[in-house]
Amino acid sequence: MHPQLLQRIVEELRTNLTGRYLGKIIQLSSVSFAFDFGLRGEFLYVNVEPASPRLYLIRRRVKELERQSQPLNHFGLLLREKLSGEPVTAIEKAVEDRIVRFEFASRALIAQVTGRTADLFLLEGDQIEGGLRTQIKGI
Repeated sequence: MHPQLLQRIVEELRTNLTGRYLGKIIQLSSVSFAFDFGLRGEFLYVNVEPASPRLYLIRRRVKELERQSQPLNHFGLLLREKLSGEPVTAIEKAVEDRIVRFEFASRALIAQVTGRTADLFLLEGDQIEGGLRTQIKGI
């Protein structure tokens, strides 16, 4: 994902998600999620597949996503426990990198869409509480 394109996506996400509360978390694969922020048919899609990491808003029906879903893995359960019901307070992209920080009231979700090192991290302050790909064997 090109940094300039990612910056435009972050600007769109900032406009649409800031102040909204995280609702349902739907796991679509071992490395991808759809996050519901109450946008009526739009979801934040995050995929940290090393071959093509990406994040953007998608338009889908909840039932369609649920049919494609799989049970939440350990990281998904951690996200649900720590972030569900939390408002997004800020969304920022690192200046010279493809890293997006979603600030919530009490924690941050970091989406690193950098190719081979793509990953999702949950932070409390400066401490990493969990990472998605660090918990998946064989990746």
